[in-house]
Amino acid sequence: MNPDANIEWEAEGLLDRPTSSTFQFDPFPGMQRALYLPSAWPEKRTEPIVLTILGIQLGTCEFTLPKGFVLGQKTPLIRQNSFGKVAFTVSTTAKGEETLVKVVIRVDVLRGFAPAEAYDEFRTFMGWVDEAYHSKVTLEKNS
Repeated sequence: MNPDANIEWEAEGLLDRPTSSTFQFDPFPGMQRALYLPSAWPEKRTEPIVLTILGIQLGTCEFTLPKGFVLGQKTPLIRQNSFGKVAFTVSTTAKGEETLVKVVIRVDVLRGFAPAEAYDEFRTFMGWVDEAYHSKVTLEKNS
């Protein structure tokens, strides 16, 4: 086993065809979070910030848009600061009469240590991570 190799896994799933006019779902329901996200943050920090994980977490969800549905508007989330980069994007590709949808989440943790004075920037980065992990895909019936 190569300890420098990337870890990859693949999963497949099925959802029932939506019956309502709007349908929302999590494209990464089984994906483990790259970073622990507390439910509340202290106002101030006096100790240095130490992250035990540096690296990239990348997830891709691909599916065929069900006939009679369009993809709801989703503004891409693409943010970066000294702690890392966060992206959640949705794109489509026409393939014959079908529309293929590709959803990508990517979290790059680039900084493992920072002084307590960088706490606000760290909380901003972690807010972006939380937003990306909680992003949903929306399907809407085509009128």
